Amino acid sequence: MADTVKVSYIRKDGARLDVRKQAGKRLNMFVVTQGACSDGKYIYMAFERKRSSRHKRAVRIVKLDPETMKIIGISHILKIGHANDMTYRNGTLYITHSLGRKVIHTVDTATLRRKSDIPVRTVRAVFFNGIAKKGRGYIIRNMFTSGMLETDSSFRGVRYFHADGGHKTSQCIEIKDGVIYRTYSVLQSEDKNYLVSFDLDGNVISDRKVMLRGELEGCFTHRGELWFTSYRRKVIDGRMRYLAFIGKFETEI
Repeated sequence: MADTVKVSYIRKDGARLDVRKQAGKRLNMFVVTQGACSDGKYIYMAFERKRSSRHKRAVRIVKLDPETMKIIGISHILKIGHANDMTYRNGTLYITHSLGRKVIHTVDTATLRRKSDIPVRTVRAVFFNGIAKKGRGYIIRNMFTSGMLETDSSFRGVRYFHADGGHKTSQCIEIKDGVIYRTYSVLQSEDKNYLVSFDLDGNVISDRKVMLRGELEGCFTHRGELWFTSYRRKVIDGRMRYLAFIGKFETEI
């Protein structure tokens, strides 16, 4: 089994598709791509608003057709934290709030409008910023530790376990074919992006470096394959640009 993972990007006119550029002015102040997921046809990406003393964390969600590379819709401003991770089920996005609130936010995929929040029912005083479907329930990740909380369909905690990949700055999680995948990325790195896989009890199966420049963000299943989103800052024509790419892991995992 290879110790590195190669990636390929969605391309438009021969160049990597920059989703922020494709989305246009509505993402001017929304610079960092965060959580992402797929409903099997469309891909959904959260973009966090550039923070200041005047603005609390908020996002806009972009709905993208990866076949045509067209933007299908962009949400209004959603005050749901920085939406570090999301998953899809039955016409709804389930989104982690991350720091500050122990809830799961929900967004309708047809309208991209916010629905009701769902409290995570657990005695553990933690916040969550990773989420993936498991059967009828979910696994959500403790923001500050290697802890994972398995819940039922109503987000009532049923089991807590640890899945420690040994790297800094965990990003998103996904479950595919009975395996938990967890991405790690340290800021704008060229050599600190990792994809670690675990069994459903949190034991490490593989630990691979991802051959990617920038910050590895989303991790999700699209049409049976494991995909990713990434964020890169780059000076172009003397100005700092914020780029958002999308693609899939190529190496067998």
